[in-house]
Order: sequence, then C-alpha cells, then structure tokens
Amino acid sequence: PARSHSLSRTRTPCPLGEFKESAESGGCSACPSLTTTLDDGASSRRACVCEAGLYLVVTSWADLDVACEPCPAGLLCPAGTRGPTQMGVQAGYWRMSAQSQTAYECEDVSKCPGYPAPAAAALPGGAGGDTLCAPGYTGPRCASCRLGWGRGSDGTCGICPATDGAAAFEASRAAQRREDIAILCGAAVGLFIAVGVAGRAVSLAGRKGAFSEDKADDLV
Repeated sequence: PARSHSLSRTRTPCPLGEFKESAESGGCSACPSLTTTLDDGASSRRACVCEAGLYLVVTSWADLDVACEPCPAGLLCPAGTRGPTQMGVQAGYWRMSAQSQTAYECEDVSKCPGYPAPAAAALPGGAGGDTLCAPGYTGPRCASCRLGWGRGSDGTCGICPATDGAAAFEASRAAQRREDIAILCGAAVGLFIAVGVAGRAVSLAGRKGAFSEDKADDLV
C-alpha cells in the first residue's frame, strides 16, 4: 500500500502555478511571484509565464528570471503575454501599430470595437491601425471615413451608393458594354450608308457612260 501511494503521488501532475522538473524528486514547486502556468502538469520553470493583466518585459533564461509589468491602459494582456504584438485592445481604444504600448481613447466606442488578445496574437503583425476600426472607418482613433464612404448627418460613416462594391462594378461594366455596342452599331450603320452611296455612285456612273455611248452611236 505504501509503495502504491508513493507511485500515485509521483504521477500526479502539478496544478496551475506550479511545476516539477522531470529529473527532480519530491513535490511541485511554485512559480515565481506574479507568474503562473498555462496548463496543469508543468515540467519546467520555463513554463512559468506572467499572470493575466501583466506582460513580460525582461527575461533571463540563463537564470530563469522573468520580469512582469502591468498591462498598459486600454490594452489586454492575458496570461503568458510576452510583448505588445500579443496584446489585445479594449473596446473604445486605438493604437498606431501592433508594436505600440500606448493606446488612445476613441471619441465614439462604436468606431473602435477593440480586438481580443488571442486573435491579435494570431495576426501576422498584431493588432494596430485600421485593423482596430469598425467597417468604414480609418485613421487615428478611427475618426475618418474610408475611401468610398461618406459621413452622414449623424456623424457616422456610410457606404456611398456609387461605390456599392460588386454591384457598382457590374453596373459600370454594363454601362461600358452598352457604350461599346452603341459605338459598334454606329460604325456599322455608317459603313452601310457609305457602301450604299458608293454603290449608287457606281451605278449612276455606269448608266451615264452607257447613255453617252448611245448618243455617240446616234450621231454616227
């Protein structure tokens, strides 16, 4: 029974916030202050990351030391955040680029819907700039309307009817086709008239020549 109990304790994974080096004997060790683990069963101190609301600014893997700082205002730092590109952005805030640790408050929350941290970390360059703006908005704090959008009387940006995406493009192509057909038809009619006139001229010239020959015969 004692041996079975010992084996059972050995195989029990460490809980969140603790780790156990695989080569070590004994129980689990707690992660350093302000750090935790992302999953149960951590087998190395390297698995200790900054807690939620903090982000990693300095690390020395030689000494296995980590330094965690509070997440900047307006940004989101889930547990394990290692830098600004992994930070999300709270609704109502905007930042210039994914490398920036400074977030600016937007005048209208609806223009700046925010960006969750997991999705921001999955972006190639992180979340910043127009990525943080609602559809139709652009620029600092998402205060301007995108190209093809106009500002209404209520101050919001709406898509312009003339630039209604694929519909407008197809309408433009259809208008161009109609214009091309009209030009081709006009050219065909002009050619038909020209051929007709030329043919009549030839016919008249032939008749005139025949008439002259008849007159000449009469005189002879």
